[in-house]
Amino acid sequence: RVQTCLNECNRLKALMSSVLDFSRPLEPHFETVDVRILVRRMVERWRPKLANSNIETVLQMADDVPLIKADPRLLDQVLTNLISNAVSIMAENGQGVLALRVRLDDEVPNLSQVEITITDNGPGIPEELLAHIFEPFVSKRKGGTGLGLAIVKRIITSHHGSITAQSFTPGTIFTIKIPISANGA
Repeated sequence: RVQTCLNECNRLKALMSSVLDFSRPLEPHFETVDVRILVRRMVERWRPKLANSNIETVLQMADDVPLIKADPRLLDQVLTNLISNAVSIMAENGQGVLALRVRLDDEVPNLSQVEITITDNGPGIPEELLAHIFEPFVSKRKGGTGLGLAIVKRIITSHHGSITAQSFTPGTIFTIKIPISANGA
């Protein structure tokens, strides 16, 4: 009984922490960022967890990706959340593939963007949930607060970018696009 109470207290503490994070105003500190370096560091940080979960990593980095103006701390939070979600869902199956790609997207005239895609081969997101995935308190994970992806959306929006999710069976693809001059500089 005591352990159950402690577990519930820890769960409530995590929930309150998420709510407070979500309610705080974002104050991005823009600087010049090489997204390729940021993504490589993230993959290195996650390498032990990925190996322990039997998750293969595929990394694709285009050579022509320019530097952007962004808040590296906030982008780190975005990538951490998306990778964490993918790893936890794939770890349930005992294996998986996590693919990250960084490239220049200049398909829209006068709007060059850096595109980051994070793809997993997990079970996918149910269609009824997919339309609301970036809204607060929407989660399919047991014990999830439903705030992680809402925070991710806020961060990308603060960079004047976009994030979308596509889901298949199996797999999910999150696509982030951030303008080269995200802070208007």
